[in-house]
Amino acid sequence: MSDSKLEKDGAAKAPEDKGKVKKVKAAPKKGKAAELEAALKKAEEEIETLRDEKLRLLAETENFKRRITKEKEDFQKYSNEKTAAELLPVIDNLERAVEHAKEAGETGALLEGVEMTLTLFAQMLEKMGITTVDAVGETFDPQRHEAVQQIESADHEPNIVVSEFQKGYMLYERLIRPAMVVVSRPPVKQEENK
Repeated sequence: MSDSKLEKDGAAKAPEDKGKVKKVKAAPKKGKAAELEAALKKAEEEIETLRDEKLRLLAETENFKRRITKEKEDFQKYSNEKTAAELLPVIDNLERAVEHAKEAGETGALLEGVEMTLTLFAQMLEKMGITTVDAVGETFDPQRHEAVQQIESADHEPNIVVSEFQKGYMLYERLIRPAMVVVSRPPVKQEENK
């Protein structure tokens, strides 16, 4: 076959076509690309959701740890509350015994022994974090005081604790027993009969 015949048939390429790249038209992929983009977007949203869930779980875990630690500290701090509350009447009776003995003018080994026992109790309460509630001369505070009586007094401003029947006690910042107190009130003005 001659070269001219090949050229007519178009079976042979012209020498100038050898170095050129033919552009092939791709089939339309818009549907597939849109599907892939939608899948990518959905995957990114799921990743973000999982990241948020992870952060929330971490925060929740930290809060749980803090709460458990605080509860443990509070348990250790206030575990003696019931025992201390049961000891308070014993201390009250020892204080009354010392007061009555002094009023009667008694001295001696028995009074000294009771005073020493009372001192040991006070030291033990202090080590446990128990303190007395200030009452006499303070403004009446229903959170720390229990008023058992009111008296008219021109010497005191209204709502001032005048005297104390029974001491109150606190375990750190928690009230174990309120102080039983007498509170002042202003005197009632009496009108003169005409």
